[in-house]
Amino acid sequence: MLADAKALAASKDNKKAEEVLDSLFVQRPGSAEATEGKILYDSLMAADKKLNDRWELAVVGIRQKWALAEGSKLREQFNSGLSASLDQEWEKVKDQQRADWEKS
Repeated sequence: MLADAKALAASKDNKKAEEVLDSLFVQRPGSAEATEGKILYDSLMAADKKLNDRWELAVVGIRQKWALAEGSKLREQFNSGLSASLDQEWEKVKDQQRADWEKS
């Protein structure tokens, strides 16, 4: 089991490696393999924490960049839809607007 966990950790599948180690701790508590597995488990947890910390530092900028791009897309969609809606509404009121204009 330890060898499997090491292979998974080496392939960056930390979640699966942690699951294998959890099974190891349940099935073989107190064994030398479990003791070595605990060291690997701690290093996986530290790597996860480091990755999460890096994410927390980066997420503000990533979200801001995403929001600007999404905002641009939404504005384009809104403006396109608004223009079409205004054109449709204008066609409905154009004759009345002309009649009112001619009276003034």
